[in-house]
Amino acid sequence: MINIGYADKLSSPSGRPLRAYVYGVRYPIRRYVGSIIAYGKAEGGDDFIVVADKKLIAYDVNIIPLIERYEKGKYVLHTSYEKSCGAIIYRRIDNEIKFLLVKQRLSNSWSFPKGHIVYGESEQETAAREVREEVGMSISFEHGFRIEQFYQIRPSTVKKVVIFLAKSDDEITIDNDEIVSYAWVDENSVPKYLHKKDAVYVIKRAKNHIIKNNL
Repeated sequence: MINIGYADKLSSPSGRPLRAYVYGVRYPIRRYVGSIIAYGKAEGGDDFIVVADKKLIAYDVNIIPLIERYEKGKYVLHTSYEKSCGAIIYRRIDNEIKFLLVKQRLSNSWSFPKGHIVYGESEQETAAREVREEVGMSISFEHGFRIEQFYQIRPSTVKKVVIFLAKSDDEITIDNDEIVSYAWVDENSVPKYLHKKDAVYVIKRAKNHIIKNNL
């Protein structure tokens, strides 16, 4: 269940009271004080907010299933937390460990294949789907490698990215709508493509894991 009410002293652009959903409370309540964790911008309707305990971290993939039964129109949901999953794919080429990087069309930047988690998926299911969609590969995950990274993507939104290590012998078929190009790069060449230090660090961790476990 989810509690639905109206926010005190706040109104939607239409001038009507701002509708409020209370996340994380599974029993009926009459009044609630919490923090705004999401704002829904409705198309041609009334906006709404989602509130929760200030210590609670709830991702958009958790919030949407609870409110979609009530929000029938189109809306854009801005949340305090987002979550994506992806995979570092490696391959030995000329007896050298190389990693797959893709250039995203939307951001015009290089990264690992990754994308937004969908309700009902596990983290690895999301990573495998995104790899399949972006580069057409089926992958197998290496046991014991899972890294979390956090980015401030907007002033009010933190994004969590979960990265796995995987391998594949499949040929690459890129999705031209999402991906501009791809490259197999060694560890020393990674900084030419990835400019965030933590992304470079993940590659280093991946290579150490491969060598340590004789993969």
